[in-house]
Amino acid sequence: MIRLLSDLLGLVLVGLGILTLPTPIPIGLVLIALGALILAANEEVVRKEIRTARATHKPFDTAMRTLGKTLPGIFKEIVKKTDPS
Repeated sequence: MIRLLSDLLGLVLVGLGILTLPTPIPIGLVLIALGALILAANEEVVRKEIRTARATHKPFDTAMRTLGKTLPGIFKEIVKKTDPS
């Protein structure tokens, strides 16, 4: 049940991030990154896709690195696991 709720939260954050991406303040990237991290906590497929996305999209990788410095333990570990380098 908790896994389902966390996956749902991750999807909602990614969806909100996509909707707010065109705004002048880059909150969309942050929301997408947070949602992706929540999804990556449970799904290896998501971790693999995040690695690929970080390798090909520099702004997304920069957002993930920034978040990795400020987030609590489990999220820092996920950011490290999805580092493409």
